[in-house]
Amino acid sequence: MSTESKISWTDATWSPVTGCTAESPGCKNCYAKREVQQRWSKNPRSIFYGRSFGDVRCHPEKLDQIIRWKKRRRIFVCPRADLFHPEVPFEFIAAVFGAMAVSDHDLQVLTKRADRMLEFFSWVERRAEEEKESVTAFCISRLDNELSEILPEDSHYSEVFCPRPWPLPNVRLGVSVENQEAADLRIPMLLRAPAAFRWISAEPLLGPVDLTKINLSGGQFDALRGGEVGRGSKVEIWPGLDGVVAGGESGKKSRPTHPLWFRMLRDQCGAAGKPFNLKQAGEWTWEPNDARQQVWVAADGRGTRNDLLSDMVLGRSGTKWLLMGRVGIRASGRLLDGVLHDERAN
Repeated sequence: MSTESKISWTDATWSPVTGCTAESPGCKNCYAKREVQQRWSKNPRSIFYGRSFGDVRCHPEKLDQIIRWKKRRRIFVCPRADLFHPEVPFEFIAAVFGAMAVSDHDLQVLTKRADRMLEFFSWVERRAEEEKESVTAFCISRLDNELSEILPEDSHYSEVFCPRPWPLPNVRLGVSVENQEAADLRIPMLLRAPAAFRWISAEPLLGPVDLTKINLSGGQFDALRGGEVGRGSKVEIWPGLDGVVAGGESGKKSRPTHPLWFRMLRDQCGAAGKPFNLKQAGEWTWEPNDARQQVWVAADGRGTRNDLLSDMVLGRSGTKWLLMGRVGIRASGRLLDGVLHDERAN
């Protein structure tokens, strides 16, 4: 666990699971994979020493770190993994929720595997019912099981802590959304999940996303405000999202993020009264000036072009393309139209 984090929307990180594999286009230039390959796999002091990033591992010895860490803060769970990766057993995921249940911190969970997330919640609720326990008590018992060979025999968290209600009020559940397709796929599953707080991370943002028009089989849904959803013969009330984080891509192979895409999310959040946090704009700026590497970016997300001569000759360029230059994350900064968006939801 890192006691401090440079990530704008969190205070620290905790890694009961490490390692991951690609799931979608947003994973193409994964920052964590790049760091592991370039540095940590070669560092004897790193938990990734001698490992590939695709080697997914659970770390029972790290489960009680957040319980022993007394200063309350916001903690990003598994920053270099996906807690709901198929190689992480449900029993261990339950133990992670058990640790979160007895900690005093606000925990931020982020996944691209929303389908397996829902599978886990169905499984844990069914298992708790079979054991005639509350879901929280069941998760804490899984925590005790995972720590049985690490802590003294008389150390059982299930005997010390009064279980919190379910869903856990201190857990902020989120999904990664890189474009509209990912939003349409993952956000409905997030809104159906048992959670006290729901958020999205639109990083790396690779195309325009309209959170007010999430495509469902029966029409479109406003994921920021929530509302009624028809599912077969039933009508359900889905909650709205509680917050949005956005960011560009980092690294030598980073893809540019059109400023219109950030503005869309900013304006949607503003109209709905929801917090918007721009973590960083990425490697590219929409004020290229004399940047050595420049590229034309399509506002509709269809891709990039090195030149627009043919489009201009045919009169098709219009305002659909923007010239952007690669200047690096520090130079591109966090400002959007001169404003810092650093909002955190309570």
